Amino acid sequence: KRCDRSAFLISQPFWRKSCVIDPSVRHAVRRNSALLAAGQAASSVAFQVNSLIGSLAVFELSGNAALAGFVFSITWIGRILFSYASGWLMDRAGRKRVLILGGILTSISMVAASFLFFARDVTGLLASFLLYGTGNAILGQNIVAMTDMYEDSRIGTAVGYLYTSSILGSLVSIPVVALLEPISSSMGIGLYSLMWLAGASAILFAVGTTAFLKPDTKQIALYLKGNRPRDTDGNNFNSSMPLKSPPVIVAFVVSALCWGIMVAMMSLLSLHMSHNSIPMTLITASITFHVIGMYALSLPLGKMVDRLGSKKFMIVGSVLSGLGGLLTPLTTDYYAITLGIFLVGLGWSASSVSTTALIANATEVGIRGRVLGLNDMVTGIASATAPFAGGVVIATQGFFGFGVYGLALSIPAILLAIVMKSDSRLVARRLV
Repeated sequence: KRCDRSAFLISQPFWRKSCVIDPSVRHAVRRNSALLAAGQAASSVAFQVNSLIGSLAVFELSGNAALAGFVFSITWIGRILFSYASGWLMDRAGRKRVLILGGILTSISMVAASFLFFARDVTGLLASFLLYGTGNAILGQNIVAMTDMYEDSRIGTAVGYLYTSSILGSLVSIPVVALLEPISSSMGIGLYSLMWLAGASAILFAVGTTAFLKPDTKQIALYLKGNRPRDTDGNNFNSSMPLKSPPVIVAFVVSALCWGIMVAMMSLLSLHMSHNSIPMTLITASITFHVIGMYALSLPLGKMVDRLGSKKFMIVGSVLSGLGGLLTPLTTDYYAITLGIFLVGLGWSASSVSTTALIANATEVGIRGRVLGLNDMVTGIASATAPFAGGVVIATQGFFGFGVYGLALSIPAILLAIVMKSDSRLVARRLV
């Protein structure tokens, strides 16, 4: 089968007259995948830093548990406001430049948080979390860049590969905290401020890896898909089109609820454990186990999603998220808490890989940034409200009520995934 020269916009040496994939394209895919994975690993360091100390820092300055929960709500407000916009920019300007912009904004936000905490400015600190959410919304779109480079039958594997790289960043966070604690004491600088600066440095590393992407992953997607410019310029995008597919609607809902459980438990875990006088190093280790649950099995899960379809893993992910959300706040035992938060991470992994694969399979290259950005917006709404509501539940019902709250969030996701009749293999590949 021959390819029309107008079908893609990649210059030599990527051009060949036949549809056989050029070895240089395969090399570019491997190279760009490794760079995106390295950037994801570095970004996970910053994510873990904010998850570990965000609510603690605000609680230390304000003494208000509800306000501590609001830290992650305001972060997700930033994601809500800019997820779709970042996807739109990616579809228009390519993936690389937009990801670099997101990294710069994220790094600035963490440097600002460091100085504002030192100045004990609660309002300014909350504003820095809003900026962090904005940058993080853009960085989160690296999933678009990764899925660009893989065939529809391997999108789950691509998502799993990207997520698995986050384990490295998680493991690095433990010695970083252990190293910064004595430095903080000897220099008379707050530990939280130093940790935010370390997170900003990690994000700058991610910016550096993104800068070496070549060519832009959207160009590779055009080569692999053979889409013509009129199909990929995005001018005919209608944001309501993905909602014509019931499986996509279910994927949006399942993803949002599992994200809400994960963010609520992750954001208030430090508060729960510090309330029980658990040392910071052990809290860091628990969060690391949570992140391992999120990412360690992502690659095999992605391969199983490609082979068996998304529905089964949407159900499994929702069940694990609910059980972990119930267990985490119910006990003061360190190991039980750690097991609970690990299950939350594992449930998130199964649901996130499966729903992302389903949504990506249902969208064209030229609109994929916006559709996945729309999904991020939905998950952002859930993730913004869930921690704040969780803080209110803790303030009124205690940590037992918080566990019931986590389980309750999973029930609609479980039911919707069970009754979903179609699967990712049956979703139409073209919605426009």
